[in-house]
Amino acid sequence: GEQKISELAISETVKFGHVTYYFNGNSYEKAPHENHIQIDSYTEPFETRPWMKTAEITDAVIDNLEKYKFIRINYPGGDMVGHTADIKATTMALEAIDISLARLAQKIDQLGGCLIITADHGNAEELLDQDGQPKTSHTTNKIPFIIYDNTENREKYEILPNQKPGLANVASTIAIMLGRDNYPDAWKKPIIKLKNQ
Repeated sequence: GEQKISELAISETVKFGHVTYYFNGNSYEKAPHENHIQIDSYTEPFETRPWMKTAEITDAVIDNLEKYKFIRINYPGGDMVGHTADIKATTMALEAIDISLARLAQKIDQLGGCLIITADHGNAEELLDQDGQPKTSHTTNKIPFIIYDNTENREKYEILPNQKPGLANVASTIAIMLGRDNYPDAWKKPIIKLKNQ
């Protein structure tokens, strides 16, 4: 907002608050150049619609990619369907997300952008507990942080070695990738550094 970066937050109803309210520091107030899109979630049980609104979210993002410098997306399928511990349904949810990420990557490559893929916790990767019973809770497993960048900018930064990064390091990393190194002192350090510094 203060940096005048146009941004869009998008998800479906069940995770809309996570990509807006929580991302904005427990605030409903939008930044000056921020917009939101909420896609209505299905009302049926998640395991009966495991693809959720993944394709619709992706359609809306692709329609808006050229309008914003930063778009944050929450695909709820891995978490919400993962809570059912239904392996077949969860697999379908993850496949829907994979298809959408491939669509996004193709369009982002055309536009010369990059994509960061991460999560705030695990769930879908562990659907049975140690006794073989359904596990419907979040996991404490490490989560990936993937930078998909086929631009010439990928040569300008490097991943910092020997770190134990967490979700708190993501905001400063995004700031660096957006060309802003004047992020608040209270933020955790970024996962990357510019090679010329």
